[in-house]
Amino acid sequence: DTMTTVGGSTFRGCYNLVYAWLPAGLTALSSRMLEGCTALETVVMPTDVTVIGPDAFSDCTSLTEIALPEGLSTIGENAFNNCTGLESIELPTTVQYLKRGAFYNCIALNEVTFLGNAPVFGSDPFTGVVADVYYPANNFTWTETVRQNYGGTLTWHAIDIPGSANPTITGTCGDNLTWTLSEGVLTISGTGDMYDYNDSVEYGVAPWYNYKNAITQVILPDGITSIGAYAFYDAKGLSSIVIPDSVSEIGKRAFYGCSGLTSVTLPAGLTEIKERTFFYTSSLKEITIPAQVESIGVCAFDSSGLEKITFLGDAPSIGSGAFTGVAATAYYHVNNDTWTEDVMQNYSGTITWEPYGTPIPKGTCGDNLTWILEDGVLTVSGGGAMDDFDDSLNYNTAPWAEYADQITQVILEPGVTTIGDYAFYYCENLTAVSIPEGVTNIGSHAFYADDLRTVEVPGSVTAIEEQAFGGNWDLAQVVLHEGLVSI
Repeated sequence: DTMTTVGGSTFRGCYNLVYAWLPAGLTALSSRMLEGCTALETVVMPTDVTVIGPDAFSDCTSLTEIALPEGLSTIGENAFNNCTGLESIELPTTVQYLKRGAFYNCIALNEVTFLGNAPVFGSDPFTGVVADVYYPANNFTWTETVRQNYGGTLTWHAIDIPGSANPTITGTCGDNLTWTLSEGVLTISGTGDMYDYNDSVEYGVAPWYNYKNAITQVILPDGITSIGAYAFYDAKGLSSIVIPDSVSEIGKRAFYGCSGLTSVTLPAGLTEIKERTFFYTSSLKEITIPAQVESIGVCAFDSSGLEKITFLGDAPSIGSGAFTGVAATAYYHVNNDTWTEDVMQNYSGTITWEPYGTPIPKGTCGDNLTWILEDGVLTVSGGGAMDDFDDSLNYNTAPWAEYADQITQVILEPGVTTIGDYAFYYCENLTAVSIPEGVTNIGSHAFYADDLRTVEVPGSVTAIEEQAFGGNWDLAQVVLHEGLVSI
């Protein structure tokens, strides 16, 4: 009773072995353990066994029946391959994985009964089999799609099996994450990263993969930090998902083939949309790309149904074919300079580009000076002299003149050497100005009719032209430094 494992191929090719009694405590039948025991007719398997390894009973051609214990979770690849005498099999409620070719060429097998949920299956586990297959009625895991992928010539019958209807299925999907599937709702609980998966049983699919077409909704907890690769691969019934802001990574192909997905909210901290993440999401009409996304991978939205794309941040780097087959209007912020014509032309698909938002006033005010007005603060940057302006045409020619009443503060950054004539003329709400060391001249009427209260002129200024600060009726303090030659 202390034996828990038996080495691989232990009884392989024992052609005269007729009866095999396996001891209690044994938890796994190893690979090829009884392969080729062509005379074997009876196997007594203990209830402790959870795994039948690859080819464990392969070519046991005299085996006509075998009782699989409740508690068995995995039937390995080719486990009963070419058991040509096997006539019937009953799979207990605990079976979760039925690997590739598990009952390959069991040509006498005419009756198969599944007592529980549809297991995750490898490719064509019943190839070469012609049988009636019975499964629990009113069990959402046994979708039509699932039943079509078993291989062989199978006639399916739904039967009433006590306790098997409307099941709740649970498991783990991360070191600190668990999942529950009930009546089409997949709920993830816990914190941390989700495991990465693949698109085939042989390489490790998501634990809910075989129920993917029954999933209509996914609920993710605040605290989950990643969604694994292939997590919801080909879940065609999934219609919407809100991804919490705690998620910073979504694995490649996570929503590949989710053709029923109509709505998805991406987390604010997401930095990358990986290859084929939303490939063939044909019902997805709209997506908002968060501001921190820096790259969109190869074919990320290929063949999606997108009609509207909104970018909240800078133009991300773009993989080839990211929007192939997409005809959409894409919106970018009008004040974001990363959205150049060249960038927009590199997007695949048929994309019509539209800016959104209110333009931030900005421009040039000297050969090497630029200006920008944000939240009432006008900032002049660069190096050298500011242009001179005038009001000879009954309006101020300064480039920010049309926004004069919005200007409350002026910041001249180091490098500016002169303040032009009429530069801030009649900025009636301007109350503060910062003039850096290095400015040598303040032009005529530069701050005329503003609302300045205090002014400090740095020692680098040698000349203040006429009416430079005229009309500032509330100006109470002016600080002048040594170096000023003329006023």
